[in-house]
Amino acid sequence: MINRKVIIPVYDVFCNIFHKFRYSYSVGQKLSDIEKVFDYLSGTVSGSSPFPYILRQAEDRQESKNIEFRYFICNFYKKGTCHIIFKDEELLKKFNIFGARQKGWLPPAYGRKSYQKMDKEEREVVDSFEGKDSYAKTCSRPEYYLYEPKDKQNMLELLSA
Repeated sequence: MINRKVIIPVYDVFCNIFHKFRYSYSVGQKLSDIEKVFDYLSGTVSGSSPFPYILRQAEDRQESKNIEFRYFICNFYKKGTCHIIFKDEELLKKFNIFGARQKGWLPPAYGRKSYQKMDKEEREVVDSFEGKDSYAKTCSRPEYYLYEPKDKQNMLELLSA
């Protein structure tokens, strides 16, 4: 499960000579890929990515903290890490459910079967994944949380674009 805050390696955002924050195309691409996934899950069509523009503005101001994007806020550190804080916890939950279902880590009836009707093993999975109360919210809005791609090949093409 991806938590609200994650840390990814980004080794080329600080200039070693001048010790300044600088725009990095590869970092922009990594962040853009994350945004594409969330665009896909939220049903948003974003078009061109504003990442180069936002990161260049941050470089011009020499701000490496609290750089705001559509779905998350980034903090860059000289040690070569980017701390990503997701803004929409419901969309993050949808992402986690989608990923876990694709990997086969959740029971097949996850989100469609009430907690009371589950067997002991299924309840243990629910408890370890999101807990009984959060699962009740998932069951109350399966059309939102249980994303079913109509065409898996199309989904893979969109995510790799």
